Amino acid sequence: MFKKLPALLILATSTSRLLVHALPTYSDKTIIWYPCGDSTTIPYSCGNLTVPLDYTDHSSAKTLSLSLVKVNATKQPSQGSILFNPGGPGEIGTSFVAATADVFLAVTGGNYDLIGFDTRGTGTTLPFSCYASDDERVIFVLKGPLTTNASATSLGESWAVGQSLAQNCYDNARDVGELNWDRGTVLGETVAAMFPERMDKIVLDGVLNPTQYYEGRDIQELAASEATFAGFFA
Repeated sequence: MFKKLPALLILATSTSRLLVHALPTYSDKTIIWYPCGDSTTIPYSCGNLTVPLDYTDHSSAKTLSLSLVKVNATKQPSQGSILFNPGGPGEIGTSFVAATADVFLAVTGGNYDLIGFDTRGTGTTLPFSCYASDDERVIFVLKGPLTTNASATSLGESWAVGQSLAQNCYDNARDVGELNWDRGTVLGETVAAMFPERMDKIVLDGVLNPTQYYEGRDIQELAASEATFAGFFA
């Protein structure tokens, strides 16, 4: 099943409290959960966690609020919490947990609370869009080239669509100075390296080399992609 979730990150924490240690001001925060999600068969709770906007700037007091969703363990008392990041990039963690809670409750035996959160740039956490409205998004998709056997023209059409999308992003998301294509496994590897004492269990699926990722060269990923591509012509 996990093979269908290529960048899934699951962190099993030893406590149901999420602690932020980067800045002393925000450490030891208890999340207040409230009922929500009446449209689903499995009830879940919502909450918010205030975190520093920039963990590297200790002089800044700017913060942001992370949206959270929690599905309680079906067997009480809970043995802890499992924190999900579906990766993507761009997947919305709260929606992912709300939609797949029944599956993962079964997989984990109902012993753990399931928690999803919206990473930066997704859901309600610093969201941005390459389109001025939902209607504009739909129109753009409809204008895209259809899948055909016209190999002589399809490449040019695809490049044209890509250029149009890039221009839309530039026009509608000017406040985004840099867009890092975050991967779920990189987040898990980073957290585990920074706070090993906070980790009980960790599952990484579709693992990226964190050293190469932070160096901006991803050689292993490119080599693996080349090998896969070559396999189609073997």
